[in-house]
Parts: sequence; structure tokens; C-alpha cells
Amino acid sequence: MAGLGARRPIPDCLGVSRSYLNRVAWELGRVGFVETVRGNGGRLRLARPATEISAGAVARYMERTIPLAECFPRRCRPMSERARLPIPGVLAEAEAALFAVLHRYTVHDLVDRNWELRAVLFADPP
Repeated sequence: MAGLGARRPIPDCLGVSRSYLNRVAWELGRVGFVETVRGNGGRLRLARPATEISAGAVARYMERTIPLAECFPRRCRPMSERARLPIPGVLAEAEAALFAVLHRYTVHDLVDRNWELRAVLFADPP
């Protein structure tokens, strides 16, 4: 998963471990967002054009839920107290709004003018 030429390895550029990046790549490949190119100079590539991959779909798959309300676990509060706390419901609504915004954008939208990110992610940045 290293970049080509003088580029730094992708895990170094992104500040993540190689094993974490491999796990993320495996998950993204399992559901068809990316595919692997095996052999010498092997790499990952998008399985579909970047304009057809929703940022929201990727985020929703990878995160499933955003842990916004983890500080309010239901099992730690008595029912009568939970009934008076609107915070978990508000945070669930905020999570839905976040994913709705992300669904309006594609992978292309996120990297289109970000030349540094494109250099890390794409072998031949357009």
C-alpha cells in the first residue's frame, strides 16, 4: 500500500497504522467500494467512478452509527431520568442530518480540488 516513486507510504501520509489501513481497505473491498490490483506494484483502486460513490454511503457503511450519544448510555440511567433527557433523541437527529449531508457528495467531490490528498490516494492524479 505504498505510494509510487518518491511518495511516502499511504499509512504514513494518513497517520494510521498499516494494519488499520489494511482492515479498512478489506472492508471497503468487501462491499464493492474498492478493488485490489494484485502483483508487482499492486494497489487499490475505486471499483466505480468517484462520481458514482456517495460519501454518505461509505461513511454509513464504515461507521454504521456515529457515537454521538455514547456519553448517555441507556443502561446507566434509570428509566424515569432517561424519559426527561431529550439529548439522545436530539443526537440521533443530528446523526441523521450528518449522513444526509454526506449523501449529497461523492468521493469525487471530496478530492476534486484537494491536490495533496489526490497525490496520496491516486497513482496518476488527473
